[in-house]
Amino acid sequence: MAEQYDPEILQKYADILYDQARSLAAWTALRYALALGIVIWLVVGMLSPLLRVRPDISTMNVSALFAALVGALIGYNTGKIKAFSLMLQAQQVLCQRQIELNTRKNDGAMAASSGI
Repeated sequence: MAEQYDPEILQKYADILYDQARSLAAWTALRYALALGIVIWLVVGMLSPLLRVRPDISTMNVSALFAALVGALIGYNTGKIKAFSLMLQAQQVLCQRQIELNTRKNDGAMAASSGI
């Protein structure tokens, strides 16, 4: 059995892409901030004894907080770029859907006028 073309599937796909794009920058910023903050906290904690410095929790926390801030900024920028890509893809899908709908209307009008 052959599947029938359904333009609503393209609309649903575009809606999903837009939903993903809306929250992508915030989630990417959060992930980058957490990852970089944890990594820097661990690195500062491990390097302190090697540098013959007493490991200080406040130094580790401040370093991790600063790294998390930098990570959030980098993550937000990366997320915005990816979100733009998703919105562009959604626009391409919507354009294809509109072309198909416009073509279908014209084909139906031509068939009715020619008596087919």
